[in-house]
Amino acid sequence: MYPYICHIYGPLYLNCYGLSIFLGILVFSYLIERDKNFELLFPKDKFSNFLFWGVMVGIAGGRLLYLVEDYSSFESVFDIFKFWQAGYSFLGSLIALLIFVILYLRSLKVNTLQFLDVIAIYVPLLHSIARIGCFLAGCCHGIATDKFWGVTYTHPDVLIPHSFKFISIHPTQLYSSLCLLLIFCLMYFVFKNTFKVPGQLTCIYLMLATVERFFVDFLRSDQEFFSSKALSMFSMHQWISVLIFTAAFIWFITITFTKSSKYNYGSF
Repeated sequence: MYPYICHIYGPLYLNCYGLSIFLGILVFSYLIERDKNFELLFPKDKFSNFLFWGVMVGIAGGRLLYLVEDYSSFESVFDIFKFWQAGYSFLGSLIALLIFVILYLRSLKVNTLQFLDVIAIYVPLLHSIARIGCFLAGCCHGIATDKFWGVTYTHPDVLIPHSFKFISIHPTQLYSSLCLLLIFCLMYFVFKNTFKVPGQLTCIYLMLATVERFFVDFLRSDQEFFSSKALSMFSMHQWISVLIFTAAFIWFITITFTKSSKYNYGSF
């Protein structure tokens, strides 16, 4: 796998990871703008602004959680702002984006739960495409394996540690990508026609996405753990996934039993 496509200037490269995220955002934008519920909920002239700030917040949130988990990898405070370098956490981006979207939508007086449900359908596809970039770059890599589908990184610029080069490892990035693609298919073809109460689709997405991360993390070699023995049974990301899943599950149960199940998005 080759992480870079071409050199731009100085430390800046057009890399596979960034390109994958960009393609994911393009596909996400294309699909969501053609969703009939999106057209009814959100002013189209505000979408480009929403998307821009959403990307910025997602990058900042992912960088911040990565810093909390692995602060030793930053040699100086200025390294935090080198966004072209590796070092992001999806769960950090997810938490930051949830906060941003809720606040942004309230400022526009857009129905937050209904719009979150629309976003929740397409975000797994964006994430699935982005994970392919992780695979090409060598980040988020797996542990050693003797399975025939294991992959071996040999390029000097890939992001995995030298100890994991030239050996067969689990392609955990592709595991995640396939799981997220399945989540998208379930959200788009099954759940969006089944769950009509505002907020339900958002909860389902959060539960499925965190389950995916929890189980794939067992095969990842870049885990970070809390120092406490009581918490060291799972990685930091797994504990965060458990917390998000629990909150989403409680939220799902609450709204399912307190709001009308007869709600239909087509009744605007």
